[in-house]
Amino acid sequence: MDPGRTPFLMQMLAFRDSAMIVGEMGGNLAGMTYASPGAALVTLAPNRWDDRFLTRLIQSLDVMHADLRGPSDEPFHGKIRYAGWQVPPDALDEALEVMRGLIATPPTSDLYMLRDHQIARRIGRTLQEIHFHTDGK
Repeated sequence: MDPGRTPFLMQMLAFRDSAMIVGEMGGNLAGMTYASPGAALVTLAPNRWDDRFLTRLIQSLDVMHADLRGPSDEPFHGKIRYAGWQVPPDALDEALEVMRGLIATPPTSDLYMLRDHQIARRIGRTLQEIHFHTDGK
């Protein structure tokens, strides 16, 4: 779904009815306010992307969140948002697999594991960034 080309009501229903939402970090995910409790969210962004709005919004929701960061094309001039970037496909596949598992069997505690990191189910308590690099570390 392209939020910029989708009527507001359809966006709201799509976010509400989705068990998992995957998208680029930014305003196109503002519809997360309509996500159902327990929904899974996978955000994608360049390593150096500094988001000050969406992360705070997500922290206020009862969703499971994986934030995947990928390297930017170098060199770039100007703002990071104009640089090309990519998230390694294996990192995305792993995050989707973890999130599918959490949807099938919701965590019984406020923490879940992703690449040997404990992640808070409601990130409002603690915020951790996990950077997936192409070298697998």
